[in-house]
Amino acid sequence: MKRLLFLITIITISFNALAQDITGEWNGLLKVQGMKLRIVFHISKTDNRYAAAMDSPDQGAKGIPMSAVTFVNNVLTLEMKAASIKYISETISSDSIKGTFAQMGQKFPLNLYRKEVVQQKPKRPQEPTLPYPYKSEDITFYNAKDNIRLYMD
Repeated sequence: MKRLLFLITIITISFNALAQDITGEWNGLLKVQGMKLRIVFHISKTDNRYAAAMDSPDQGAKGIPMSAVTFVNNVLTLEMKAASIKYISETISSDSIKGTFAQMGQKFPLNLYRKEVVQQKPKRPQEPTLPYPYKSEDITFYNAKDNIRLYMD
């Protein structure tokens, strides 16, 4: 009897040691219709229940609560029923989660990482920076009739 109890204790401890810690902040870059949106999931655990909130920093959304969070058999599922959003993990490691983000019937791959995802700003020719690839000079116009001076820089 003592051996059986000892064996059950060892098995329970080893299963708990192998369990993944999914709590914390998970960052990803969702590619949708040519756009890239940062997605952040904040996962917490109280007692035996998980809770999560989602941020979409590029859309100015923060702290949107997920309606359902499950972590069973090493599969994480995050769901927001009001917006028809569902994220299901495929593989989980200590610092990354590979999975699929689905919304309104469309599915997109979304990999999450513990470190913050920094999105590079696109280079836009309509917003040039110094040094310009062309000559630039300040110009002043004077309207003698109305006694107005215009400055263009």
